Amino acid sequence: PARPAGRPPSMMDDYDFDFDGSKGRDEAMALSKLSKSDEEIAALQVPDDTPELERQALFLQNGQKVQRESVISNLVRTLRAFGPEAVERLVPVLTEQLGSMDMVQQGKAADAFIEAIDEGLLANAKVGERLLPYVFERVKATGTDSRPWVLVLLELVGHRLVPKKQLTASVLELALAFSDPSENAERRMTAALLFGKIATVADSPSFVASTFLEQAMALCQDTEGSVRAAMAAQVPPIARGVGAAVAKQRLLPELLELLRDEQPLVRAAAFDAAVDTYHFWERDATRRRAQVWPPLRAIVETTVAMAGDSFLLAAEDAELLQRVTAGFGKLALTLAADVEPVSAGDSVGGMVLPAAAAAVERQLDLAFAQAVFVQLARHANAAVRERAAASLPEVVRALGAERFCAAPPLAQTMSILITDTDASVRARAAGVAHELVLLLGRELTMAHLAAEYRGLLRTCNGTLMDALLPNLAEVVSMLLCEAPGTATGTATDSEAAAALARARTGTS
Repeated sequence: PARPAGRPPSMMDDYDFDFDGSKGRDEAMALSKLSKSDEEIAALQVPDDTPELERQALFLQNGQKVQRESVISNLVRTLRAFGPEAVERLVPVLTEQLGSMDMVQQGKAADAFIEAIDEGLLANAKVGERLLPYVFERVKATGTDSRPWVLVLLELVGHRLVPKKQLTASVLELALAFSDPSENAERRMTAALLFGKIATVADSPSFVASTFLEQAMALCQDTEGSVRAAMAAQVPPIARGVGAAVAKQRLLPELLELLRDEQPLVRAAAFDAAVDTYHFWERDATRRRAQVWPPLRAIVETTVAMAGDSFLLAAEDAELLQRVTAGFGKLALTLAADVEPVSAGDSVGGMVLPAAAAAVERQLDLAFAQAVFVQLARHANAAVRERAAASLPEVVRALGAERFCAAPPLAQTMSILITDTDASVRARAAGVAHELVLLLGRELTMAHLAAEYRGLLRTCNGTLMDALLPNLAEVVSMLLCEAPGTATGTATDSEAAAALARARTGTS
């Protein structure tokens, strides 16, 4: 029927209440679906005086979907607030109810467990015992997305929440079974990840060597690039787990081969692993440089050579370029550690370095890295520049503030990245600006970074200010310090003080 004149529209206008025809019967059925039965309404209600943890436990056991999801979404917050009491009351109930949940709820529950384990809120081996049966069931299930529960299993193992007996039996047995070549690639990747986690918590090198080292090495030669990449990422923990002598003999040749793999994603994972373990394989810096540095340098050279037109890069090549850039600061620090002026036989960080004769060549390696970083900071791809910005503090530490600022092309990378046309690059540079100020000191900051930092403060963009504010007080304190023989009260100082005042009052 037509809506009477003068009455505002209502949702009820969408229904025709003339039930004589089939259309009316259909609409009546639709209305009945919108209503709840008395039993359903009762299930949604909990007495007001019910304790909070009991209320949440009831929602998990008997509540509607929206109530369950609310409890799961707020699980970590609840565990923080109520501590062990919440763990004892809610985790067993949630574990019992997992089988009755849909895939979306299960995924949210897995995410909540991972976050809680990471924060140490479930630091109790009983939690692992309760979770393991269901986790194993989901990881072994076929035709479903098991990845969330693989991540839960990895967190349980890595945080030592799996009883030793189950670790050496059930978890290791699962990893060995999944590593079989007849299993699918996803399961073989899971095996690689589990091998790495087990190695980090293993009691002895002999356990790693005798139980799964051979299977891990076989995965380094897997026919699937994704599996080789996953295994390359586990080389560091397995190498440390098995010990330097065995690792150098058995794992180092595999890593060097992975560094030359035909697939970019494998080389990217191997690059990260090689940088991470650079000082692990060989105590002598000269031999280390001869073994590990050449393939690392080759990856850097070929990657930078791809810099021409980044928009023509294949997705995997672009990923390799970004990974190399993200790890470049750590690589620079690694190279710098071999350049320290020491005498023959001196020990630095547990490494016995040779005499200064080879130091010249290592200085050239560091100069090579310096030139590469200048290119990466000017790359056409914004994602590469963003990662270069994140690496700035490590590069400054590696070269030293004086040397960094003494080379104009290198010193200019700070200005280039902080004033980048891409917002994500500027935000990342703003996030490390305080580290740069502290590393450079007041004098070098005023000469090379003050104008750019002033520009960041003037922008007052929400994202940029979020990056600057946590450390603004420390930076301003340094900038306001009077340098010997100089006068205070510069424009930079005034603007920094004004920015600090705005931050304290909460204004933008």
